[in-house]
Amino acid sequence: MDMSTPIRVGLPPRIVGKHLLEQMNAHDFVGYVPNPYWRRGSSQGSASRAVAGIRNLRQTPKIDVKPQSTPVQRPGVSVFTTKVTTKSGQSWLPKTYRRVEIKQSQYKLKYEEFDFSYYNKTRFAGLENDIVNSYCNALLQVLYFIPALQAAVTSHVCEREFCLTCELGFVLHMLDVAQGGTCQPSNLLRALRQIKEAAALGLVEGPEEWENSKEKSLAKRIQSFSRFLLEQIHKEGAGSMDPEVPSPLPSISNQLFGMVIHVHSKCRGTSHEDVVQERLSFQVDLQYPAGKPNSVRPSFAELLQNSLCKQEDMRAWCPHCRAYVSLQQTRFPCSLPEILIVNCCIQREADLYYWFADGDYPPTSDSGKTGISNNGSNSTSSGGQVVRSNWLPFRVEIAVDPAASSVTVTEGGTEDSKDVGKSKESVVAESAETTTSTRAVYELTAMVAHVHDEFDKGKLFQEESEGHLVAHIKIPSSYSDSYGGISLSSPGPGVNSSTAFSKLQLEPTPVGLGGASTTSDWVLFNDFCIAPTSASDVVTLYGKQKVPCLLYFSRVKEPVVDSSNHTTQSLPAGSLTIQPSPAGFQGRSHGTPISDEIFKRLILETRASLDSPAAVSNPYTTFLPFDMTTEFPKPRMLLGLDAEFVALAPAEKGIREDGVEYVKRPARLGLARVSVVRGEGLKAGVCCIDDYICAVEPVYDYLTRYSGVAPGDLDPATSKHPVTTLKKAYVKLRYLVDKGCRFVGHGLKKDFRMINIVVPQAQIIDTVELFHLKRQRMLSLRFLASYLLNTNIQNETHDSIEDACTALRLYEKYKQLVAAGEFHDKLLEIYRYGRKYNWEIVKDVSEESVRADPTPS
Repeated sequence: MDMSTPIRVGLPPRIVGKHLLEQMNAHDFVGYVPNPYWRRGSSQGSASRAVAGIRNLRQTPKIDVKPQSTPVQRPGVSVFTTKVTTKSGQSWLPKTYRRVEIKQSQYKLKYEEFDFSYYNKTRFAGLENDIVNSYCNALLQVLYFIPALQAAVTSHVCEREFCLTCELGFVLHMLDVAQGGTCQPSNLLRALRQIKEAAALGLVEGPEEWENSKEKSLAKRIQSFSRFLLEQIHKEGAGSMDPEVPSPLPSISNQLFGMVIHVHSKCRGTSHEDVVQERLSFQVDLQYPAGKPNSVRPSFAELLQNSLCKQEDMRAWCPHCRAYVSLQQTRFPCSLPEILIVNCCIQREADLYYWFADGDYPPTSDSGKTGISNNGSNSTSSGGQVVRSNWLPFRVEIAVDPAASSVTVTEGGTEDSKDVGKSKESVVAESAETTTSTRAVYELTAMVAHVHDEFDKGKLFQEESEGHLVAHIKIPSSYSDSYGGISLSSPGPGVNSSTAFSKLQLEPTPVGLGGASTTSDWVLFNDFCIAPTSASDVVTLYGKQKVPCLLYFSRVKEPVVDSSNHTTQSLPAGSLTIQPSPAGFQGRSHGTPISDEIFKRLILETRASLDSPAAVSNPYTTFLPFDMTTEFPKPRMLLGLDAEFVALAPAEKGIREDGVEYVKRPARLGLARVSVVRGEGLKAGVCCIDDYICAVEPVYDYLTRYSGVAPGDLDPATSKHPVTTLKKAYVKLRYLVDKGCRFVGHGLKKDFRMINIVVPQAQIIDTVELFHLKRQRMLSLRFLASYLLNTNIQNETHDSIEDACTALRLYEKYKQLVAAGEFHDKLLEIYRYGRKYNWEIVKDVSEESVRADPTPS
């Protein structure tokens, strides 16, 4: 054993003060010390939190702290990129890379306790990581910042219940609306769980049968999911069921990411005609040299060139010989995509060796040989060692010659020295003049990386190394302009309000980054932790704790999606046609993709079961649909809403360091019923939508006492209620939200979160917030209805229509009290009443006795 090799021994020993040891009582070889901060009558957990600083004191680890770079100072926010190294040279991850867990008390709701704004000072929305299959978050963020893709999928709607294109469009729309907030892609992941191909590829987490078949390597899983998602969008958009066969109808995947690969197969046994095929590919798998690496390492351009145009011997089926024979197969691209996705395919430590600069990762053999610099030229230092700032270039140029079946890849935009110093636009113009269809300049715009929070060399490329995924994204100008720059959404802790909304001046990109632009617009997306970063941070691997998985290279010229196959929006029962984005996408619109005809048809088709006795005389047993001739939804239209849920999986709990139980992963809830009630007009108080959601997964607990949903209510074969799919109910609600309707309800924040829809704050009227005194408890709907409306509700179970109507009546009462100038006094009176009677509903209580109560407010 090498004595210089560091050994992991865990955390340093704790420090216990002498004043504590003097008070220690030993019992069964265990020492106990009274908590000096405990006071009788104090709140639960306050003493434990006060003593946490003393309890967690540890000896200083014996390491050498060597700052590699200084913090980047920006107005209103600081982005720390300091790299700390130990004596062994291992790097430590900055805080922005570390996974943040949403630890919540079992007695409080997540959005009441956890402050997401502390981890995100930008205007971009984050994604929560406490749900199953949340490893997709990094990839979804990358897809959101592709303007043409976002414009196409957000304008797509179809009738398929589990259409990933529709669900992806819903997620990207939520990210667009929830500026600076957080979202959940729960409906998208729900649809993913229902696709058999996804489960067969190991892309699904969840129940035990899925856990046994899922891909254990997180890097392989996200790479497979990226390929599967693009192929699925291609199938749904072009109607082709075989992703390797080009479809006559263009899909957004084909237009942006598709490459036609020419496959030439030559039979070695006979001299018959060669087999020539064309296949469609959305990703390029990076091929590394076999064997152990040496000091002469190829450049990224050389590896990419060999991966695009490769020749290999294999044993495959020959249609001429009608047998499995030895074939020589050659593959090369016939066209270049608008966005080139490179699958890094780092499966062993030898593959990761190529990604390091020579100063960070010494070669395994003699170092006196000459290597390849990052710009494609040979360069050596005084000692014969190659010196490179980074191996991954920020710009590459690819030239394809179909006649010669060759591909040429160079780094830095051009290979000729005469182009050095020219602007990016001039290089693109000259390339377009020569061979427009076979030459393209690409710039690195995104990276998905696998981060290992705790570095363990023995488990780096093993299945036990889970880690998490992050995304580096270069923000397009169209996004930063519409958002007003990468600026703070609201003043956070320690942020000066005068500079909160000022545009951040991002760190200039250091010189010598292989053709990168002069200014950096890079942002790091770590689930809901979002922070601006630098271009140099993108290519830093932090001692093998950060492993690249996917690279996104975009053409320097803005991609233009073909709009020649524009089709009127509808809900086809068969194949789909994705609405392409207009040429030269200039911005994002929050308009609805759902037409009036679609909404009208959806609200009329939800009927009670024909087996119900009430359905014979009246098909609408609990609701009266909108009359689209006289009740057309319009902006500021008042509607009452309430939703009920069932539990699909129990909550996962854990124990904190202080012994307090917390919810590690909340119970997975599913929408069971949603009701919308008219709040104005002649039919005010009449329900217009009452949907029971068909259950596609086994229900763990119906929560009948709180939801009013009983077993059998969500099964179309046995239910006596109007049962529909989640997607149709979602589309109807999305239509009302996009039309600008206002929603009144009690606890709408949780309802909209579980429905998985983002509603602008101006369209939400939440009675739980209206009747709330600052720094006091929230009041239940049943308590408010009893005191203010003299109505007794929720006696045995809950009813969503009754709750929505009650919320509307409370809102009307609120407006009456405000108009009379009595609201504040009435609210104080309600809280005095609740404290006096322990928040229980007490009948026959005189109003004078409550007002005379001297309890302070």
